[in-house]
Amino acid sequence: MPADRAPYSCATDVATGKIYCFGGVQTGGGYTSQIVEYNPTSDTLVTKSATTPTAQKVARPCIALSATNNIYCFGGTGGDAATNAISTYTPASDTFTTGSVTLPSARVDSGCALNSLTNKIYCLGGYGSSFLTQIIEYAPTLPAPTCSVWADTNPLGYGNSTTLHWTSENANTSFYVNTIGYVTANTSGSATVGPSETTNYDGTAIGSGITTECEFTLSVNPPPTPTCSITVDPTEIIEGQNTTLEWSSTNATSCEGDNFETDGETDGSVSVAPSGSTTYIATCSGDGGSVQCSGTGENGIGAEIEVSAQCEELVSYTCDGDTIIETEMSIYCEETETEIDTCEAPEFCSAGVGSCITPNATGWITASPRLVGLSGTSVISWEVGDAESCTVSGNGQTWTGTSGSHASSPITILTTYTLVCDDADLDGDEDDLTDSVTILRVPGFREL
Repeated sequence: MPADRAPYSCATDVATGKIYCFGGVQTGGGYTSQIVEYNPTSDTLVTKSATTPTAQKVARPCIALSATNNIYCFGGTGGDAATNAISTYTPASDTFTTGSVTLPSARVDSGCALNSLTNKIYCLGGYGSSFLTQIIEYAPTLPAPTCSVWADTNPLGYGNSTTLHWTSENANTSFYVNTIGYVTANTSGSATVGPSETTNYDGTAIGSGITTECEFTLSVNPPPTPTCSITVDPTEIIEGQNTTLEWSSTNATSCEGDNFETDGETDGSVSVAPSGSTTYIATCSGDGGSVQCSGTGENGIGAEIEVSAQCEELVSYTCDGDTIIETEMSIYCEETETEIDTCEAPEFCSAGVGSCITPNATGWITASPRLVGLSGTSVISWEVGDAESCTVSGNGQTWTGTSGSHASSPITILTTYTLVCDDADLDGDEDDLTDSVTILRVPGFREL
């Protein structure tokens, strides 16, 4: 930092990965209104031209919102008193502005967090003239949504398919593409489509209470004569064994199977288990006519399979790095390997086990010193591994995180700080690690 300071609030600009820190109290008790930018990639620190206002030199807490590329600071202090200001810092323009919307009352050190699903910021508690218990919801103004839909090929040959693309921005509520359905908003997506007639794939993006329409029509050419083929693999099987029957067509709207079910699909595959040698025949139809599918059968029509006996079924599990591999030996002496799951830290894969194993959370909490004088303070420190969340509470204070170090409030009586953590398992409300540390106060004596 340009000079020693604490405390202050920092937030990360998601667009650039740079960290911005606002104001602070310097050595000797003076307040600074500097805004500093730290670039972790280049390990460089820059003091910005913009500054925090006098009443909000220690602007905290501050929360970044990627939907607006802004950082929002709630309350703070300039030294004399707390403020109720809600201010906005825009990294791209290096501007720090105080909005007309304010907190219900002046405060500092609220606990604020972003709800990424709604882009709303919630601030809990804080300290003004006394400790506060309010929960405040702040909804920043979001930009209007935009969207676009297009296809790789337009117009489209009858019976063919193309890739339909869509993209949207600022659609924080929803993005709907006609005939496709609701798709992931604020990103690009695609799907293979093959309509039999001209179709509208209009998009509707909704965000910040604003609806934006993006129109697109995919035109389809008239139908030519259909063609189709049918295959089976393998062509020889053990009695009772399955084989895969596959058919494909062009310029068809439906296909029907003899001795197997196609569900009317113009291409696809199905598992069959004939009891004897069989020829499978498919007929595909479209607006251009009907045709029997070519293959290895008599006169080049249909797919022939020859049926001829079985193994003990076994299932085993091995690991390929963090991926669980299920190996199944079928009664037809076929070995099939399937990737059933990939374990993500802290979970890990163990041979012979068909699911990811979650390690238990481990860690510690300490206080230094453990013995203090009247109204003395201690530093509470903790560190926990393999935990998703932790809370440390005691003496009217609460901190969160899997590690940390904080100064206690003045200790006036025997005081215990308790660490409670939950690891990454699925046990719901169960506390997976609980620990505590107790701080003793030296008895005070008064001369009579």
